[in-house]
Amino acid sequence: MTVRRSLALRLLRKGMSQPDELSLKRSGWKQWWNSLNYDAKGSLKHLQQNLMDQLQFDSGISVENSMLLGEINQWRISNPTAKAVGVPTLMIHGYAASSMTFFRNFEQLSLSLKDVYAVDLPGNGLSKELPLSVDSMQKPDRVEFNETVKGQYFRLQNPVDEEKYKKHLAHYEDYYVDALEKWRKENKLSKINLVGHSYGGYLTFKYSLKYPDNVHKLCLVSPLGVERSIFSIHNHLEPERDYEIQSEDPSKSNYSNKRNIPKLILQYQNKALRWMGPLGAKACWGYVNSSYGRVPSVPYREYVFQLVFGKGIMTDTSIRIFNQLFSRSLLAYDPIMDSLDKVKVSKLMLVYGEHDWMNKVAGRLAIEEFNSIRKSYDGTFDIVSRAGHNLVLDNPSEFNSKLVDFLRD
Repeated sequence: MTVRRSLALRLLRKGMSQPDELSLKRSGWKQWWNSLNYDAKGSLKHLQQNLMDQLQFDSGISVENSMLLGEINQWRISNPTAKAVGVPTLMIHGYAASSMTFFRNFEQLSLSLKDVYAVDLPGNGLSKELPLSVDSMQKPDRVEFNETVKGQYFRLQNPVDEEKYKKHLAHYEDYYVDALEKWRKENKLSKINLVGHSYGGYLTFKYSLKYPDNVHKLCLVSPLGVERSIFSIHNHLEPERDYEIQSEDPSKSNYSNKRNIPKLILQYQNKALRWMGPLGAKACWGYVNSSYGRVPSVPYREYVFQLVFGKGIMTDTSIRIFNQLFSRSLLAYDPIMDSLDKVKVSKLMLVYGEHDWMNKVAGRLAIEEFNSIRKSYDGTFDIVSRAGHNLVLDNPSEFNSKLVDFLRD
């Protein structure tokens, strides 16, 4: 059986495994029918408010929700008496997610941080899908390979114009990066702390590279795109030459993993689920419960289901950008490790869940390399116990404690 089929089968099995608890059982037919007849954005807004209404903040702490510039859905939690962290902190969610990724963190963080912000990235959650400007450059050939000896050697299919490809990637990264800069200016903030989860970790790192004067401390939470790999545009590979593949050391340029997401899944994503009708709704609900099994909040799982399955919530622009930045192995074409020497933040932290599927070894090696470059210990690597990739949700208390210690003035 091929890697592609085995991965597709694992995804299907994960979706088809339904929760045993009676309170979590849902009718795929009913969920699908509701998705056809409900206002998806209106339903998402209601579910978001329901989550936030469950939180209990101390007196004197203000909680504001607004649509900044009529474009960006923003939450701001302010505590003027907080003493640990005075620098405003912005929290950025991952792929196919929203600001509600951090809803279990807001209460505890508000006791120590004066200002906590969380936003839905453009084209995510309740934020508007901003227009993606036309890439004026001719699209460069993707970094593609042939395995000359399966699992052992690879060869570049076509020459890669590295400078052209860097500009191509920056064009898509800037869709989010420049939106965050616009957000910062509109809020009249100077230096900020950035906390990015998964895909949001990759994007906040890119923001810190483009706007180094605006970032104080950077915390990457189980970030996507850390590893160097055979797909990196910085490799200077020559066509017609065989290179060895290895899967042990993610700090090496010839690294590759065995993940290979089916092309159709990456191309169509939640659309494929919707095309499947009631079966797709059932698979989506099963996947949500499997992925968020450590999160006790049923309303949050219902929120995530609407976020993923709701009509028009996941946008074509979001899908397109993601597919330009990452290979089918979920390895970045411009990895974080290839730019560690350029990041100017005062402190950098990479933190993972104990049971994280993301590459923790890459994170540890990245921090070791960062500290070696700095000739200091400005980088921190940490693990949150009893947590997976969604560690901010799985074990919010321990995550919050580690984050406050890192951000402390």
